[in-house]
Amino acid sequence: MNSQNRVYVDVVLCHEADGNKRPITVKWKDGIMYNIDSVKEVRPCVSLSGSCGLKYCVVIGGKETCIFEDLYESKWFVEPKHAIR
Repeated sequence: MNSQNRVYVDVVLCHEADGNKRPITVKWKDGIMYNIDSVKEVRPCVSLSGSCGLKYCVVIGGKETCIFEDLYESKWFVEPKHAIR
């Protein structure tokens, strides 16, 4: 696993009554908060950096991007090609 190909981010989640979790805000490494307008898709995946987890395809500020939840390390990250900025 190559964690150099990741940018770790803080994520604020909504835990829904049906047991699902939905990311609502991403805090970038410089402290800027980005509200997630919508979640388009959630699916299991192996990221380019080699971790297994969930890939969340989201819309932030009208732009589609992806954030990843590493289920093994319990961390959230963005890969450079999916950078929010």
